[in-house]
Parts: sequence; C-alpha cells; structure tokens
Amino acid sequence: MDFDLLRIALLATFLSQLFMGSVIAPRRIYLWRREMWEKYPPEHYPRLYPIGTERTKRLQSFMNKADGVLFCAGALIFCVLLIGTVDTRQIAFLLWVLAMAQILVRVPRFIIDRKILRAYKTAQPPAVRSATFRSWTLGDFVPPTYVVVGIVSMTLAIAVAVLVGLSQQGPIREILGRSLQIFLIFSMDVFYLYRMIRVIFQPLVPRIDPYATNDDVYLSRRRRLRVLFIGSAIFAIVTSIELLSTTPLLKIRYEYMVIGLSALFQTWWLLVSTVVLRQHRGRDLSAYRDPVEPSGSTASV
Repeated sequence: MDFDLLRIALLATFLSQLFMGSVIAPRRIYLWRREMWEKYPPEHYPRLYPIGTERTKRLQSFMNKADGVLFCAGALIFCVLLIGTVDTRQIAFLLWVLAMAQILVRVPRFIIDRKILRAYKTAQPPAVRSATFRSWTLGDFVPPTYVVVGIVSMTLAIAVAVLVGLSQQGPIREILGRSLQIFLIFSMDVFYLYRMIRVIFQPLVPRIDPYATNDDVYLSRRRRLRVLFIGSAIFAIVTSIELLSTTPLLKIRYEYMVIGLSALFQTWWLLVSTVVLRQHRGRDLSAYRDPVEPSGSTASV
C-alpha cells in the first residue's frame, strides 16, 4: 500500500469530515436544544415552542440515530480505505458522497425550522412591546465592503460560468455532463445575485418572530445579511475555481479540489454554529413566557 502525501491528506480530510459532520457539530446542537428544554420548559414558555416539543424531540432522536448510522458507515469505509488499495480519485469521490450525506441528514431539521417560522408569522404578537423609531438601512447590518465584495464576486462568477460554458470542447457526452454542472452553478449564482440586489433596493424583511426583542431582531438580521454577502462571495470564488479547473487556464486535480471544499465546509460549519449558538444563548426570552402564568413563578433552570 502506497501512503503518498495525497492519500494521507485525503484520509485525514475524510476522518475530519466524518467527526465534524456526524459527531462534533450535531452534538453541539443537541446539547444546546436540551439546555433550552431544561431552562425554558414548554409549560412555562409555550410561545417558544409554536409546534410543540414532542415532534421536535422525535426528530432529534431520529437525527441522532441517523448521525450514528452515518458515522458507523463512514468509519467502516475509512477502515477499508486505510487498509485497501483504493485509487485517490475514488477516495475523493467517497469524501464528496460523505459530505452530501451529512447535508441530506439535516434536511428534516430544515423542514421543521421552516414550519416554526411559519407558525411564528401567524402568531398573535404580545399586547405590550417596546418599539424603536429608528429607520434601519442596509449599512446598519452589513459593511459596504461586504456588499461590494459579494456583488462583484457573484457577477464575475456568472461571467466565468458563461465563458466556460461557451468554450467547451470534447466528446458530446462529456460536454453534456459539464453543461449540466455549469447550468446548476450558473442558476445558483444568479439566484444569490438576485437576493443580494433585492436586499439592496427593497426594504428590510419584517420581523419573523413577534416575541423577539428589538436587539434580538437586529442581531438576527445582521447575521443573516452578513452570511448572505460573505457566503455568496465564498460560493462564487469556489465555484469559479471549480469551473476553471476543467479548462486549460487552470489545471487542478480533482482530489485537491475535494480536499479544499471539505476544509471550507468544515470551517464554515464550525464558525456559523459557534456564532449562532452564542447569540441564541444571549437572547432575552421573557416575552415567550405563558402570559397567564403568575408573575411570581419562575422557570426551572
């Protein structure tokens, strides 16, 4: 078995991806949700759980089991890769499959989160809520530098996708396969550019949660808008490099591309989860308490 540098890097990235996507990040989210259920129980804070806790707890149990199965399967694959003579390109493909599987496991959680947001939109706002009369602008949430970098990066990415699509050569079968990839990337680039332009020229989205304080609404909007512009810029750069790597202008091995994407994915996941959990733990949740509950009662901590 030839343990060259590329093979070692792929195996190390595979193992890191396995632990980050199936153990570390899911465990952090699970501990945070359990902390919320214990500190702010549904019987004292019913507004905090608009669709109930039984459904979310069943979903959390399912995701814990799915992450466990995925980790065991990934560990088994890693052992086979470690002792076998699998080609480095095949290892890179399996690493990509692992990342996609870890994302797909999160889809049920995204669906529940969307239902929670819709439930909040139809919820009755509190009778008394402090209001600020300041007119917020985009500059209050995102520095102008982020806006320029996001718009310029995505515009250049769209141009790269068009030029690479028009300059394709080779067998028809390969052209059709690359054309599908280029079309998907081009569509996502256009979508993100549209979202950024819409945010610039249209008023800011209204508050989704009627019980959130003004400070929490501000922090939520700032986080979402910064993720939009910074994330779009990163996505534009990564996809442009990926498309250019298929042309004579930029030759990058498939294995190196997958390693870079995995490292970027793990770093982004860790940073976003850290920021989101820190902001959630600092929220004021007094407005979510049962309005008919006696004022002298306190939530169990």
